[in-house]
Amino acid sequence: MTLAGLVTRRLALAVALAFAAQIVLVGWEYGIDIEELAKASAEREIAAITKRLTVGKDRLSFEMPPDFEERYERFPRSYGLQIIDGEGEVLLERNAALFVGEPYDPKSRLDLAWKVEPAADHVVRIMARRVEGGPDPYVVRFVAVDDPAGLYWSVLFHETIDHVILPMVPLGLGLILVAAAVVRRSLAPLSAAAEAARRVDPGHTRFRIGTQGLPAEVASLVDAVDRLLGRLDDMVAARGAFAGMVAHELRTPLTLLKLDLDRLAGPDAERAQQDVQSMARLVDQLLGMARLEAMPADRMPTIDLAEIARDVVARLAPIAIEAGRELAFSDQGGALALGEGEAISAALRNLVENALRVTPAGGTVLVEAGPGPELLVADEGPGLPADGVATLFERWRQGDTTTRGRAGLGLAIVARTMEIHGGRVTCGNGLEAGAWFRLAFRAE
Repeated sequence: MTLAGLVTRRLALAVALAFAAQIVLVGWEYGIDIEELAKASAEREIAAITKRLTVGKDRLSFEMPPDFEERYERFPRSYGLQIIDGEGEVLLERNAALFVGEPYDPKSRLDLAWKVEPAADHVVRIMARRVEGGPDPYVVRFVAVDDPAGLYWSVLFHETIDHVILPMVPLGLGLILVAAAVVRRSLAPLSAAAEAARRVDPGHTRFRIGTQGLPAEVASLVDAVDRLLGRLDDMVAARGAFAGMVAHELRTPLTLLKLDLDRLAGPDAERAQQDVQSMARLVDQLLGMARLEAMPADRMPTIDLAEIARDVVARLAPIAIEAGRELAFSDQGGALALGEGEAISAALRNLVENALRVTPAGGTVLVEAGPGPELLVADEGPGLPADGVATLFERWRQGDTTTRGRAGLGLAIVARTMEIHGGRVTCGNGLEAGAWFRLAFRAE
């Protein structure tokens, strides 16, 4: 869940709790003051009755709602009603025996009268309201003995709707929407920084998020992350420099050792020369990795991949001829890309050397440039294991040296070269035999 969503959810929870608290307060206020609740109930009943009165020229007419009539018939000892005209004549009444005390005087100027008559086992509450209408005012009287029909709770429910739900729901929703918009707008710079971090190429080790436009609370965190990235860059650079220094220091003694072995003859000397040559190749690969780590990935020129491939083929052709293999080159056109020529040449050389090593005598290794910013190396060797293709690239990045003569620092250099160039390397088996490796670069 996003931070904006989390804040919005918690705000909605706070608003819901405020609603609940307000409802509890309203219920508590009326619950502890039963007389106020009874008075509100009587006023509500009289208001509903008044709406049903029709004022004619000479007298009033009234149509009793069915639910009201049912209540008066069902609870004859609890609820009563009287409608009295200006002359004191009773126009309509229900359960009139419940009205106790002195009758209400229609000539009274009181607009509202409320009377409570306590008894031994119950309380009688009477309300009379004077209503202007027709030639003379009339009076509506309502009496309630306790509340078996639950009119009090009905009033409490409507009071909650009128004074809590209706005013607070729009206010709460508006507050949530405004707060969500403010939070999203406040976090927009942070989201932009996160998106920029997700889009960065793994080979661009000098990337920094930056604190421009970020809130102060977030800027300190981003600044700490940038400092951490700087320390990681320094560690990577130190590692590459150390590997390059070690490789450079090893080249001189290996060269001297090779010169000494060249003076010797015999099978043992030949094996020793091959071992020294393998060590020299390993040193060259270490130097290549060190150069890759120090390469500025954001300042690459446009290069012709066909020219690089043609040069690699020309350099390795004598080795292929000596080993009894054929090395072919094909230019499909349009092979222009952004990159560093020396690093791409080293990566392609590693692939071609591996292909020559696994291709049997009399076989052919094909190097193809294009169409577009791509290089392809195809051999006629035994191919890649079917269960190893999906994980082969991951093992490259881990420097795996167990994959049938095709792994080691050579393939690690290829994988790292493509990462730095923002490209990708893929591989697979041919239709009949052999394997292929494709390097796809960014277009110019």
